[in-house]
Amino acid sequence: MSDVNNASDTAFATAVAAAAYAITSLEEEEDPLNQRRLPAKIKSKREDSMNKPIDSILSRWLTGKEPKDDEKQSETIFRYERMMNEIREWETQKKLKAKHRLERKEVYDYC
Repeated sequence: MSDVNNASDTAFATAVAAAAYAITSLEEEEDPLNQRRLPAKIKSKREDSMNKPIDSILSRWLTGKEPKDDEKQSETIFRYERMMNEIREWETQKKLKAKHRLERKEVYDYC
């Protein structure tokens, strides 16, 4: 008799497990929001920095290419012109100050 009870208990347990599995699978199909989702991948700081564009100077350095001669020459000319303009402004201001000093001196000498 213990064999019969043991067999019926096993059959009953199997039936309960099958019913529970069926109910769970039906609930998962009905409600897709309750399904387990994989967590979103979190980007590290290194991955973020790898996606940033590289400066043109740095990229040239990494590739070993020199900038074009025209660009280099035009940049040099631009710097030279800017420096010459500053020198001319300085000379003009200095001449004006000297002229004003001379005029004041002449006015005082006249009196």
